[in-house]
Amino acid sequence: MSGGEARFFAEGLDERWTAALAKRRISEPTEIQRLVIPRILHGENVVFRSATGTGKTFAYLLPLLQLLSKEEGAGGAPWPQALIVSPSLELCAQIKGEFDFLTEGAPFLRASLVIGGVNRERQQSLLKREKPAVIIGNTARLIALADERRLRLSSVRCLVFDEVDRLIAEDQRGQTRQLAALLSGAAPLVIASSATVRQKDLAALAALTGKAEDAFSFLETEAHEILRGRIRHWALWSEGREKSTAIRSLLAALDARRVLIFVETGEEARRLASRLQYHHYKALALYSGQPAGERKRAFESFKAGKISALVATDLAARGLDIPDVQYVVTAGVLESSEAYIHRAGRTARGGRDGVCISVGNELELRRLQSIEKKLRIAVYPKILASGRLVEPDLS
Repeated sequence: MSGGEARFFAEGLDERWTAALAKRRISEPTEIQRLVIPRILHGENVVFRSATGTGKTFAYLLPLLQLLSKEEGAGGAPWPQALIVSPSLELCAQIKGEFDFLTEGAPFLRASLVIGGVNRERQQSLLKREKPAVIIGNTARLIALADERRLRLSSVRCLVFDEVDRLIAEDQRGQTRQLAALLSGAAPLVIASSATVRQKDLAALAALTGKAEDAFSFLETEAHEILRGRIRHWALWSEGREKSTAIRSLLAALDARRVLIFVETGEEARRLASRLQYHHYKALALYSGQPAGERKRAFESFKAGKISALVATDLAARGLDIPDVQYVVTAGVLESSEAYIHRAGRTARGGRDGVCISVGNELELRRLQSIEKKLRIAVYPKILASGRLVEPDLS
């Protein structure tokens, strides 16, 4: 057993999981993994916060797999044993990919995706055939199948909320409550994570799950270690009507192979992606309400490096792990510092460095100054000159 495997083994994990990690050259647990893994293995309800890119998915998947592996060979164990809920189809698919990576060679541990945009009959047939130990899905489709009696969740003994603050936000809280009610008889172990969940969110989570607030352990690491240490923050001024031109010029100056561009609406995403395509950039749009096939093609093309620019709404701001995104560009500045954290966190993944560039008008860049102070980051102004991105002469 190598030193890295021994270190993970010391956290209480079996060698079968540490061997999988070694294939990715993951040799040491991150700080949040060291905090979280033993607590989950001891059966604690855990809510944890850590910066983007610090391994939150493995922090809950690894101990969850270990707990579920105790059912190996049980034969007739009811299914599903665990439910992982996420706010976006793309994040659900990504979690499923990480699960499959860790469980390769462990056929008794199977996971199935239950997400919108897929035929329900086909999903039900797959579930009945595979009898998965874990279901990974979004609230709307899980509720729909349960209401139609195509899916029973009474056997679930572990409930995971990935990007929990999004799932308990006002616009999604009703569906999350409805889903949790389907499991209430099982009194499952609850695990929840996000880069921006706060201790005060425990009250809402407790109310949704029927548990006492003090039944949860809240764990956190330095919230912005990557935001401050591995990401450079730049600001580029542009009038609103000129932003698309400014972004096109910015992409030419950066000459980057992988850029994620955030806009506010699906219409803006379609329009900007189309304009970039017209100017011979390999770009696609990603947004809510997009046909499922287009949405999947856009995300997978970007992840595979077939396109250099993905123009997305905040659908792509949470949890998605594409390791070599060099630049995040945001057209405009939201008032929420949490939105900035999630957008910026799509770069500097896997130990890499990255750059977050805000393109905004005078009002928007004043908002950025407020975010800069709140998050204690340094934002440097840039200008485009002769096709290059340079620092302005402030003398």
